[in-house]
Amino acid sequence: MVKCHLKNLNFSDFLLMPLVIISGFPSSGKTTRALELQTYLLDYLYTANAENSQTQRKVIIVNEESVGIDRTVVYKSATTEKNARALIMSAVERFLTKEDIVICDYMNYIKGFRYQLYCVARSLGTPSCCLHCGISQDQAVEFNTLKPNPYTEETLTDLITRFEEPDPKSRWDSPLYTVIPSDRAFTSFPISNALNLQKPTTISSSLPTLDNSDIGAHIVSSLLLRSPVKPNLSTVVKPLTETNYVHDMDVALTSIINAVLEAQKLLGDGGGMGGASAREVKVPHSDIKVKLPMRNITVAEMRRLKKQYAGINKMHTVTDVNKAADLFVEFLNRTL
Repeated sequence: MVKCHLKNLNFSDFLLMPLVIISGFPSSGKTTRALELQTYLLDYLYTANAENSQTQRKVIIVNEESVGIDRTVVYKSATTEKNARALIMSAVERFLTKEDIVICDYMNYIKGFRYQLYCVARSLGTPSCCLHCGISQDQAVEFNTLKPNPYTEETLTDLITRFEEPDPKSRWDSPLYTVIPSDRAFTSFPISNALNLQKPTTISSSLPTLDNSDIGAHIVSSLLLRSPVKPNLSTVVKPLTETNYVHDMDVALTSIINAVLEAQKLLGDGGGMGGASAREVKVPHSDIKVKLPMRNITVAEMRRLKKQYAGINKMHTVTDVNKAADLFVEFLNRTL
């Protein structure tokens, strides 16, 4: 029986998941399960979209073989191991979209790396699920001897010792599904179970109950039943800006600062003529006027404010120079 480490399974908790993160000891059957899941999902997608073949979604497996990693040598040093993880991450980022499904067929033995994969999916507005291939250490040793190119005993022991098992309480490992070697193949379950799933019309709508052993249908439900999660600001990929944008913005902000300091020389510290309106300064790149305070503004203060604003704009990128200038003027009016 396929075990689901989700208590009180509720399909309203499942989200659109184009990324399946597979984890497990070396020789735990990860690639076998990845191929089963790929076949199951392709069969489902083909059947569900039979009338619209032009919109067929892909199910892509990313693993050591697909990126050219020799697993018999890559784990012999920390440097090559780190480079291998980078290759896997790069491939996932390249193939992952809101439409296509990526199965990351890798040990994913470090929880920090699984978290990075989770963040990649979330940055696209689509979360992930984790499929854990559970075996004992003794089984891993036994199955490793059956491989054409087995791990060395030292490498196998090292990888098992360092393995950080997925935790369903961690958001990057949830939903977590666990399978063991004796469990049925995903492809042995009828596709009709998944095809009969209906997307709820409201969040509170009741959802169909499935046999917990039919993990394929559970994963299909995870692909279809809810809207994408909203990305965190820290994981959002910002749009590319023009090559000279930073330079152009710096020139615009500097010209505003120079205009303000020049006007201050003319008006002096005190009142000037014409009252408060006379201390509103027209500056380049903006239709908004800078309101000079009734005190002296130093060059150092203006440079500090410019640097502070540039830091704010870096987090919330405004790509239009004139808009950035308007916001800088508003920033000065609030802080001076």
